[in-house]
Amino acid sequence: MAVFQSRSVRLSRSPDLRVIAGWGSVALVWVSAGLFWREPWKADEGYSVGIVLSMVRDAAVLVPTLAGEPFMEKPPLIYWLAALAAGAFEGPLAFHEAARLANVAVILGAALSLASAARIAFNGRRIHTTLLWLAASPFWLISSRYLITDIGLVLAAAMVTNGLVRLERGKPAAGGWLGLGAGVGLMSKGLLLPGITALTVIALIWIRPALRSAHTVRQLAWALAAVLPAILIWPTALWWHAPALFDTWFFTNNIGRFVGTANLGAVNDRLWLLPTAALLLLPSWPCAGLALADRMRRGTANGLLGTALFAAGWLPVLLASAAGRSLYLLPMVAPLALLAAAWQPRIRQPARRRMTLLMLILAVVSLGALAITWLLHHWGEVGAEVSPTQLLLAALALAASLLLIGSGRLRTPLTVWVCSLTTAWACALALFLPAADQNTGFREVFTELVRQMPQGGGCVASRGLGESERAMLHYYGGILTLRTEVDPRAGTECPVLIEQQRLAAGSDPPSARRGCSGLIQRWEGTRPNDERLVFRVCTIDPD
Repeated sequence: MAVFQSRSVRLSRSPDLRVIAGWGSVALVWVSAGLFWREPWKADEGYSVGIVLSMVRDAAVLVPTLAGEPFMEKPPLIYWLAALAAGAFEGPLAFHEAARLANVAVILGAALSLASAARIAFNGRRIHTTLLWLAASPFWLISSRYLITDIGLVLAAAMVTNGLVRLERGKPAAGGWLGLGAGVGLMSKGLLLPGITALTVIALIWIRPALRSAHTVRQLAWALAAVLPAILIWPTALWWHAPALFDTWFFTNNIGRFVGTANLGAVNDRLWLLPTAALLLLPSWPCAGLALADRMRRGTANGLLGTALFAAGWLPVLLASAAGRSLYLLPMVAPLALLAAAWQPRIRQPARRRMTLLMLILAVVSLGALAITWLLHHWGEVGAEVSPTQLLLAALALAASLLLIGSGRLRTPLTVWVCSLTTAWACALALFLPAADQNTGFREVFTELVRQMPQGGGCVASRGLGESERAMLHYYGGILTLRTEVDPRAGTECPVLIEQQRLAAGSDPPSARRGCSGLIQRWEGTRPNDERLVFRVCTIDPD
């Protein structure tokens, strides 16, 4: 009898294949939906692809190069990762899709770093909960679709969070994680994350006298050793190769952008920073605050105080910065996910039934939307407005959610939210991705522009082309222009000029406008549904 009982216990503890298949499918859809099967989108992703293209095609590895010109706004770590991915996987994937495999590496790296932090902070428990909180952020879900340097800061923040937890708990490798995280942050975006990391460590040691020990000194020495390669190798090589470009990156785009002397970047609207943060960092920050307050009241916040200081430290630093964008808040999602995982709400059975009902309603609505979309596509009513691949991902997310409901494992609001968010995101992409691709990408308009270019060679000048537009013109047409903003003579010496103009709201339609001052207009075009952004090909010779 005891033998049968022990066997039944082992069977009851065996993994539920439905749960594994369900969560595996949800994770697959979460990572891949919106990351592939589309063109580079403006604004930042366009120039990122252009820089990666120069690294792969022209071996411009040391100096990030955009359409033939040095581009020193950001360090090259994310571009390097994307260039490695593009070089390895171009062919099976389009170049820009292969480059976005760097995003997959960053997403997985951030998840593994937070899982390691959760294992230490919660004594081997709540690893799954921590990862769910990271996936629960719509801000991270949407931002991680873009090939931009800011995603590297989430990986760096997750690594720093792991190091802070280990430092507080007196665990090994704390310094290594802190140094590596600061190094990844430095090589992804610049001085901001390493600076906040240093301030956090100083504040943590000041608040917790127990950390003023030989163990902490050793860990800080390891942190310094781990961050030194990021401090020395690329910056030193850049300074040795081109001191002026080093000054542009370090002084102009780091210090000058922060204090406001460089007049670069969007002006920081400090009045809206806190409301924007409160909106973008949902749903984790309220639960993180409740969890931290409860743990501090009970005296069990050891391991989480450094994480809380690190998360909160971003706000005063961003308030002090002269330049500001909502993307600068993105690194906060990593420490907030760990803090929110400490929240333990008590969910009664009626509430669980209501959550399951809400999930079923979402499933029915999603299923109906998918069915109607498929029928319309089959009958030819919507044509290119449906993405078949995204439709399959949406169906997979929906089936996985229903599978998890059937297994009885949707017991918390968090799991319901992650499944709902993933399903809704995939369904939205299935319905709107092709239209967004047309309206936000550049392939259609630039393919036509290149077709209208006169034959015969010679230099090509440009006027008013933005960074992403120059990059995409290089990507789709292989055209490198001489900008009149850099060399005014290019507009008269080159036989062809490409002009970009943003018409003011309420102005005449592009067909009634005239550009190409002093030249002959050969062609004019816009992107679909964006008639105010006009591109023109201008020539000296009418033929």
